[in-house]
Amino acid sequence: MLIKFFLFLTFIFLFAFCFAQKNKYYKEKYDSAYNLYLKGDIVNCERTLKQLITDDSTYAEPYLLLAELYYNSSNYNDMIPVYQKCVDNCSQSYPNSYLLLANSLMYLGDVENAKKNYQLFLKTKITKPELKSMAEEQIKKCDFSLDLIAKPVPFNPQNLGKDVNSNCDEYYPYLSPDELTVVFTRKVPQYKGADPSSDNTQEDFYISNWYGGGWTTAKPIPGNVNTKKNEGAQTISGDGKLMVFAACNRNDGFGQCDLYFSTNINGNWTVAKNMGKVVNTLSWESQPSLSSDGRTLYFTSEREEGYGQSDIWKTTLNDNNKWTKPVNLGNVINTSDAETSPFIHPDNKSLYFCSNGHWGVGGFDIFVSKLDEEGKWSEPKNLGYPINTTKDEIGLIVNAKGNKAYITSSRKSGQGLQDLYVFDLYKDAQPESVTYLKGKVFDKETKKAIKAEFELKDLTTGKSITKSYSDSIDGTFLICISPGKNYGLFVSTEKYMFYSENINLTITNSQQKPYEKDIPLDKIMKGSKIILNNIFFATDSSNLKNNSQTELKKLISFMNINSSIKVEISGHTDNKGNIAHNLDLSNRRAKAVYEYLIKNGVKAERLTYKGFGQTLPIATNDTDDGRALNRRTEMKIVE
Repeated sequence: MLIKFFLFLTFIFLFAFCFAQKNKYYKEKYDSAYNLYLKGDIVNCERTLKQLITDDSTYAEPYLLLAELYYNSSNYNDMIPVYQKCVDNCSQSYPNSYLLLANSLMYLGDVENAKKNYQLFLKTKITKPELKSMAEEQIKKCDFSLDLIAKPVPFNPQNLGKDVNSNCDEYYPYLSPDELTVVFTRKVPQYKGADPSSDNTQEDFYISNWYGGGWTTAKPIPGNVNTKKNEGAQTISGDGKLMVFAACNRNDGFGQCDLYFSTNINGNWTVAKNMGKVVNTLSWESQPSLSSDGRTLYFTSEREEGYGQSDIWKTTLNDNNKWTKPVNLGNVINTSDAETSPFIHPDNKSLYFCSNGHWGVGGFDIFVSKLDEEGKWSEPKNLGYPINTTKDEIGLIVNAKGNKAYITSSRKSGQGLQDLYVFDLYKDAQPESVTYLKGKVFDKETKKAIKAEFELKDLTTGKSITKSYSDSIDGTFLICISPGKNYGLFVSTEKYMFYSENINLTITNSQQKPYEKDIPLDKIMKGSKIILNNIFFATDSSNLKNNSQTELKKLISFMNINSSIKVEISGHTDNKGNIAHNLDLSNRRAKAVYEYLIKNGVKAERLTYKGFGQTLPIATNDTDDGRALNRRTEMKIVE
């Protein structure tokens, strides 16, 4: 909004000189003030301009330059009266003063008076058709804004408290999927005693954890990512392993501001590296947002190929773990003005962002757009007033559940300057609810934590949804899971049996409870066995369902990597039905897997199969859940 507004002022400002004819005294005096302005001598420039206005209140140029001076120093309280005096004294000779006053009022949120001045401007003799069109468009925006203000949405912001917020600026929060960790940017004084609101500050990352019903005192994020220079606007993948952020004017940079990345190794963040010239350009790149799997990155850029002043772009990791050439999100999202601060929710469908090009309450408003099954973005929806105010909003994030949002605000009730707040997000603005799976991987016998690869796959399409590693120190992992799909979770590492789990979220799209599951891995040795939880058969049949393909391919890969082992495939049933029938069914199902493996390259001499019917239950047969566990296919190493 600031850039747009300044350019608009300058555009109209130039028109003033087309008609102003003053004597030599005024001309020399004004030129002197203008030169002082260019040199940055604000005090003497202001004094000279005020004297010119006192000498002749009908002289428009001094008003315009004085107002611009106040605007550039963010002295808006003095800017408005200057434009008002220009209207009062110069509107006959310079009707564009109505437009300047209206734009200023609109920017500062006085929408009703802005509309009145646009209407007054339209009653003047307008020499430039584009200015008339501009004023008419602004009146429509005023009406839209007033309508939003007249229909407020629910909004109950709560400060995150003194352990997160300080007397400094806090902004751009990241929230872990389990909502137990918040990471944010804080502007800290460069030296002891420096004013947090001054230029003697730098940006660093801070972290706080939810413990005992409250947030712990925020501390600098561990590792080597914070430097004596600025780091800000961070985003972190759902598993907490990858961070991308913006940094400006660094020696290894390509433009004014670039995107950098850091990885979390054993709880510490590494020295940041530039993401490279595929992502960064000679222009400005900032405000990144990672998808929960860390494989898609949305960000803001001012590169020339965009639609406006700044656009939202995205890049993805290819199969070689290289970031692809960024693509623009298109003109449904981006406008001829500025779009900033994207946040992609863990549902990977809901994009929240700021814009001064889409109509809203004030300058930059927050919007949400949804991605459909065809990959098209919906028309952005304004989140409404008072989430959006007549001032500029700098973005928000939404928790995985989708029911709470976090914003930055400089409210009087805060701890200092800009603080972090949380509020209940009303239903129509919510994304899909996303749950998560968390736990740890460890050796079944020794209980020692293991670094293992875990992969979440869509069993219907076979597509990999998430691939990452458990922590090498404590074995912990966390992944986001979207509703509506049938997933297979696979965990594997060298010298251990792989592990599989079925997570079926196709039954309901309602809010799912988080999954917490510790995963013990057996070493590869004679007698070790695993349940193949993602092998499915048609009811009372030995016909393999198509969604068994993912697990079967994993099993083949395991056999190929461990080429010296021999295994037994066993089938098991619950106790419903005839004992002999269950034994036969389990045998036929084990044989079906056996034959599939042989057909796909596993040598027959490495395989045997056997059905055990209902004789080896692992759970009660008195409940549906227990019987479901007993209906299973297993693999056991026999040699």
